[in-house]
Amino acid sequence: MGPPATKKKAQLQTPPIFQRRTADTARPPSLSPRIEQTEDPEPQACGSDTHAALQAVQLLFKTELSAAVAEFAKQLRDLGYRVDTLEQHSDANSMSLQDDQVQLNLHLLTLQNKVEDLENRSRRGNLRLRAGSDWTWRGPPERMHRALGRPRNNLPRDFVMKLHHVEVRDMALQAARRLPRESLQHGMQLFADLAPTTLLKRKQMQPVTAILLKQKIKYKWGFPFSLMFPWEGKQCTIRTLEEGLSLLEGTRTPTSHLSHSPSASSRQGPYWTQTPKTKQQRDLSPQTQWHTRPRPESVPPAT
Repeated sequence: MGPPATKKKAQLQTPPIFQRRTADTARPPSLSPRIEQTEDPEPQACGSDTHAALQAVQLLFKTELSAAVAEFAKQLRDLGYRVDTLEQHSDANSMSLQDDQVQLNLHLLTLQNKVEDLENRSRRGNLRLRAGSDWTWRGPPERMHRALGRPRNNLPRDFVMKLHHVEVRDMALQAARRLPRESLQHGMQLFADLAPTTLLKRKQMQPVTAILLKQKIKYKWGFPFSLMFPWEGKQCTIRTLEEGLSLLEGTRTPTSHLSHSPSASSRQGPYWTQTPKTKQQRDLSPQTQWHTRPRPESVPPAT
């Protein structure tokens, strides 16, 4: 039996999206956002959870930052207290070292003066003779020799004679001072044999001796090194150039040479200035004090 001649055409169905809505199924266009939020509860719950999480994170950051700032402030106060303590200790050590340096310089100056005096005492009976190159010594060779050191200005070195009695040397020097320089043969000159440091000090006292010579005041040298002369009806003794100039200028009377010695340097203060703390800073200072490490006690040697 063959297929039917006529088939029923399949009816095309319209998709639901394109179907017309009725009055019951249509959504009113004028719904408020509040009604839409009540109709959709899941997005509202997600928003509240996110807000709570943000608040928790913000509170955590605030708490952690406050704790970190407080810890940093405490560490800064501790460091400030330690720096203040170190500055005080450094200041005390610096002052102590300066005092020790002054004392060492004074002791060194005293030792130098004693060595200079001993050297002058050992040369007390010596007589230094300066003459031309054509002059020769005809006495015993063991009692006379050339001075040490290089000759100056291509001149021969001085002769140093050792005399048995100091009085003979003094008499020879006094006689040489009374005679004119041209009267001696071969340009001969006589000097006392002194230590090099004494000669240097006498050279440094030339400004004082020039003033005394200008005012026709007689002076004499003393041992250990000193310059003695009368001034304003008093016998004065000076040992430094500054002391002599201050006396001659009328500023003050001479005092001990140790107080005006160039080795006694002035005390220098610290390189920083300490600011007084306020009451709030004293209250915030740490309770723990920093102390230096104690030194181990000395153990007596085993017998």
